[in-house]
Amino acid sequence: MQATEIAPEQWDGFFRQFTREHQGWQSAIELHHPDAIPERMADGLPLKSIKLADGDTDGWASPSIAIHAGEKEMLTHTIGRVRQVFVAESPDTPDALVQIEPTSGPVTVLRIWSMERRTE
Repeated sequence: MQATEIAPEQWDGFFRQFTREHQGWQSAIELHHPDAIPERMADGLPLKSIKLADGDTDGWASPSIAIHAGEKEMLTHTIGRVRQVFVAESPDTPDALVQIEPTSGPVTVLRIWSMERRTE
């Protein structure tokens, strides 16, 4: 998979389209800390949405990822002060990932895969 950067003015539309295309797909959220092993916040849970959070502060975008964590439970992860967003999609499978890089702190990676198969 090769990553493509999404321009900041396209983030809102990109997140909306990505959600429409992948809502309900299996997902994993990983936090990649500098000089540490990635921390997996969730694995194998259905994606609900990825969108810009309401009330962004200081002119910085704050994307929010929501996944279903149970029948009536939701896990939400918000990334503040984002400087870059990348997407990588496989040409051979429907698998994809979104990488969100803040100005400081861990990089968030959202991995998604179709319900029929999972790749690592």
